[in-house]
Amino acid sequence: MNLLDKEVSAADHGQIPQTLKELINNSAGKLSLSRRITSVRPGDLVRVNFSISEDKTKTPDFSEIIAAVYSTQNGSLVHVLSQAPALQISGLQDAEYLSVRDIALYLPVNGLADNRQFVMYKLALIAPKKDISGLWSKYSADTMLFAFDGANQSHRM
Repeated sequence: MNLLDKEVSAADHGQIPQTLKELINNSAGKLSLSRRITSVRPGDLVRVNFSISEDKTKTPDFSEIIAAVYSTQNGSLVHVLSQAPALQISGLQDAEYLSVRDIALYLPVNGLADNRQFVMYKLALIAPKKDISGLWSKYSADTMLFAFDGANQSHRM
């Protein structure tokens, strides 16, 4: 199972676009998310399916995938969920050579528990390409809408 469960480094955290507009306007490519809306409760694992383009100019090489949450009301970055190195995501190498579609990622939805109501958010998958210094030279991204049922606090927190 492709679980994005690693802590996002301070360097990466500092480079994550602060707004949805910035995320979309500066994206060099697209990760094609095939599932566009889902509903989650605190502590849930969310399954997100994506594919990468066969045209490498539309999806640059990337070293990891980062999941971030943005507000649907003002577009601001709300929380960074987690990341995983690209080498640990099974199916990526096959996708590169065999045009495999629908790579499944599982994201633990933690860090939003302060919100105790039903809220809509945008989940962004961001795949940065880093230069020699470790800074992002460009990234590919895509978003999907999801409903967060914070009023339904479960024992899984």
